[in-house]
Amino acid sequence: TAEFAKRLNDIFDMLNSAHLYGKGFQQPIHRDTLSAQIDRLTEAEDFVRSWRFLPLNGRAVKPTMPFKEGWLLSLSATKQLCTTLIRDHHFDYVCTRRFTQDHVENLFCIIRGHNGFNDRPELSSFVGALRSVAASGLAQPDSTSRNCEDDNCEAAIIAACAPPVPETV
Repeated sequence: TAEFAKRLNDIFDMLNSAHLYGKGFQQPIHRDTLSAQIDRLTEAEDFVRSWRFLPLNGRAVKPTMPFKEGWLLSLSATKQLCTTLIRDHHFDYVCTRRFTQDHVENLFCIIRGHNGFNDRPELSSFVGALRSVAASGLAQPDSTSRNCEDDNCEAAIIAACAPPVPETV
């Protein structure tokens, strides 16, 4: 049980690297260690594939469950995406935490805050709030009772919305 918990914790850490200087399984996937980190993710896939589920009410052992398939999809997609970003698009490293849906949830929380926490805004209200959020540098939500923690993702949004910097010759 302790071995299972440790390995599962390591998988969580690999899929949730957030800082350039993370250590161990919490480090981002770097250009110079890509091969070794892809091997770790492959080992994690093999571990998840080995899971079997005990029967309930005399039924047969189940080889899979929806969450197991989700783990395998996440691991496979992370391997493919990191490899593509590093090899084809010349990224130096990839923080895997940026692949989670937390950032999208936080953006929608901020947009809801601009619309008076209306869960179903009209399209024009939504677009106006999105433009306002992008123009203001993605301000924090006004509510202290929001259900999303700060993800420190402001720089990514600002960089994506900023005009390109002209090249100097």
